[in-house]
Amino acid sequence: MKDTPETTLILKRTFKAPVEVVYQAWTQAEQFSRWMGPAVDMTCAVEAHEVRVGGRYAFEITSADGQVNGASGHFREVVENERLVFTWTWNHVPDHETLVTVDFRGGGDATTMTLTHERHSSAESTANHRMGWTGALDNLERLLAEATAD
Repeated sequence: MKDTPETTLILKRTFKAPVEVVYQAWTQAEQFSRWMGPAVDMTCAVEAHEVRVGGRYAFEITSADGQVNGASGHFREVVENERLVFTWTWNHVPDHETLVTVDFRGGGDATTMTLTHERHSSAESTANHRMGWTGALDNLERLLAEATAD
């Protein structure tokens, strides 16, 4: 499938935290579980989080009403404090793999992060992931604000 603007999501966010802190929020399972999910009332259970090339990750997000959605994949590229590239497959759609690239650019006490999630099956899927990632990044922003306030 050829990627198009309709099947590729790009989100850019600047966090008030050093690049090392933002990167660790992605790469440390305990931190990742505290922000991954599209809403504050969701919980994330991390099953695997092997942040290395070829390493596997897997997690499940549970909503307040008990609905569970899981995703898993493998890391393709890991450059400390600069870039993560990993595949993404929803458990309920096991035959469709997408690709996520997260670029980190630090500058003092701030980090600009660009998330690219490509290979979606439709514009609707891209829109749904935009809402999900936006909520998750809002959660990440709150987590980072707490971490840097200490």
